[in-house]
Amino acid sequence: MLLATTPKKIIRQTKQNQLPVTKLGITFPFQPSMQDKRLIQSTLAYITKSVETKLKEKYNSTFQKSTLARLEKVFNRLNYNTNKKSVAIVIGPDEERITYLNFFTKPLIYLNKNISIFNLVANTNNQAEFFLLFSRGAKSTLFEYYNGKLHKEYETEESGFISNSAGEQPIIAKSNTGARDQKILNMLKLMNRKNNKPVFITGTTRDVNRLWDSAPDREIMFKKGSTFLNTPRDQLEFLASEINAEWRYWHYEFLAGKIALAKKSDHLISKIFAVSEGLKCSRDGLLLIDKYYKKQLLKSLQTNLLLKSPGIWMKHLERFLSRGNQIEIVKTGLLKDYGGIVLIESEAMDSPNRLQLNGPINLRKNNFILF
Repeated sequence: MLLATTPKKIIRQTKQNQLPVTKLGITFPFQPSMQDKRLIQSTLAYITKSVETKLKEKYNSTFQKSTLARLEKVFNRLNYNTNKKSVAIVIGPDEERITYLNFFTKPLIYLNKNISIFNLVANTNNQAEFFLLFSRGAKSTLFEYYNGKLHKEYETEESGFISNSAGEQPIIAKSNTGARDQKILNMLKLMNRKNNKPVFITGTTRDVNRLWDSAPDREIMFKKGSTFLNTPRDQLEFLASEINAEWRYWHYEFLAGKIALAKKSDHLISKIFAVSEGLKCSRDGLLLIDKYYKKQLLKSLQTNLLLKSPGIWMKHLERFLSRGNQIEIVKTGLLKDYGGIVLIESEAMDSPNRLQLNGPINLRKNNFILF
């Protein structure tokens, strides 16, 4: 029997005329409430040029023109009224997806058939943000560090005495030390009510220890005691820059404390089955995934080895992110006692659902995500 064969030249031409089954994934900081529109337009132009360069390396002119035209349309649809911090864009054969993120991401461009929102948001760009509480004798001052600068937010009134013609008179009535400490700790709690930032306490050793003993949520607080005799701004600026330089270390120390706090308050959901159910039930908060475990999840999204329904899992994750929640990939070992993945809830859950999500889980089998 004779078999009809197709000349190799025709096969090559056919392949060249077909649009490749690939996706374009982009993420970059996008904060129109804080950035000048001209700067944003410059960033978009730079990204467009970078995408064009990448396309020329591997793809034919038809695909290049089609992708760049679609990218321009997506950029024109960006919401300049958003108060989010970054944006993730996925353009595929059958989709054009824009997801606004409530955290900073690195500027990245991917061209791959398996690109998803999970690949993009797995590259967070953690900028140093923290509180610095200074205490010396009769005065305490609260600073907040963000955008690379230290900002004074609150200060207790200083009690003491001054001399005048009538003799020494009080500046103000001398306040109780415990009451003054409680006042500034209450202000700190108000500003950091969701425990989103670590707190560093500095000042004279005695005052640091006294504040530390009075402070709640010490799991996310760190002593930076010193022998300051006054409050020179340059010394505090130097301390803040030192913390910023060591931010990677302090950030993981903070996350460990945040996990401990969530566990103590029964707001920690751990292991893949419980976390997946939490995403399905629209639980909000911070999703942490071990660096090594992330690779397993990414592989599962492509091969269905771990997740029974990866498409549905991704939809729940996209909904989670679109509600303003955050996902972060952490160093291997931080989540070793929690199955490699945890969801730190931002709000309390009702008791029946909590028992269901955090009850005993059998992890002997790989296929355990149920939807």
